[in-house]
Amino acid sequence: MNTKTIAILMSLTMVLAATAVVLVDDSDAADKGSVYVKVNHTTTVNFVITEPDDDYYKNTVDWKIGQTSIYDSNASKDPANIDSSGAVAGSGGTAVATIEITGSGGTYSATITGVTKTSSEVPVTVVYTIGTTEKNTDGATGTVTQSISYNIALNVIGTPFDDQTNDLPNAQYGLYMDPKSIKTNLDTTNFVYYAIGLPEGMQLTPDGKISGTPLADDMNTEVKDKQITVIATHKASNQTFLKTYYMDIAVEDSDEFGYTVSGAQEIVGDSDRYIVVQNGSVTVEITKDIEDAWIIDSNGERQDLLTRPAKSFTITPGGSGSFTVVMVNGNYDASFELVVVAITQDVTTGIGFAPNTPASP
Repeated sequence: MNTKTIAILMSLTMVLAATAVVLVDDSDAADKGSVYVKVNHTTTVNFVITEPDDDYYKNTVDWKIGQTSIYDSNASKDPANIDSSGAVAGSGGTAVATIEITGSGGTYSATITGVTKTSSEVPVTVVYTIGTTEKNTDGATGTVTQSISYNIALNVIGTPFDDQTNDLPNAQYGLYMDPKSIKTNLDTTNFVYYAIGLPEGMQLTPDGKISGTPLADDMNTEVKDKQITVIATHKASNQTFLKTYYMDIAVEDSDEFGYTVSGAQEIVGDSDRYIVVQNGSVTVEITKDIEDAWIIDSNGERQDLLTRPAKSFTITPGGSGSFTVVMVNGNYDASFELVVVAITQDVTTGIGFAPNTPASP
């Protein structure tokens, strides 16, 4: 480095609209930093450099990427397109970002705008060069040139919400929903997720899976297009992306019910078949009040089991054979078969003696 040492201080600021994060490792040779910027957003990196006093010297400043000048103290330049290799893109190159250098007198800003999402860091080396000539010298024309390189690891972040749909899986009040991803191929490597506006009883895991049992004070009113905001936070930069989704929540089916049978043994291997001994007491518990229930014997004879809506009833079959128990609530019905086994009786054979005949010894 020239004996006229330049003291360098690279200060990093964040533009509010871009909320960029810049990490820098200072050194005399180069300042290395990771810059994160969203697609279609802008971040600014500020450079403060002590330059020779222009009261005594004439300074000419140039900033370059590779061999391409992106700034000239004698003329303004348009933002340069940076390709995926970190070089200034040629006429046919695809830009991942643009960079523009502005400023003067030792205070400069690099404005970086994200254009295309990058899959990995793009190394960009920006070189500051100053040419200094002493003023008011008799015929002196010599110029001292000094340079500083800044190595930037550029990351352009795209939204993880690149799907076209705004619909979340639909739910039903009182019914548990197994974990379901909010979208297919969700990026869980670089992002974590949380949600605002989910129904009570539901949650979104950091890897973007929604689950739970929706609850509400009024569970008899269907909800259409409930608005839910999902926030994705980029792990490395802490930058966030938001998307509004919509969920339909259906009311619980008022007719459907479940039941359990006690006092009879379920027949293994057969669904909805039970066996009991004649005159045994069988109790049926139901998850809600049902409107009607009856039992039908093998001859097709029906016997009502309810006189009013109820959540349970008891059966004590007096005969044997196969019976069908039917339960009805609105448009929903359920039934099971009850096999009744006749009672086994003990038959004792008496031993008789002829009158006045003693038993043989």
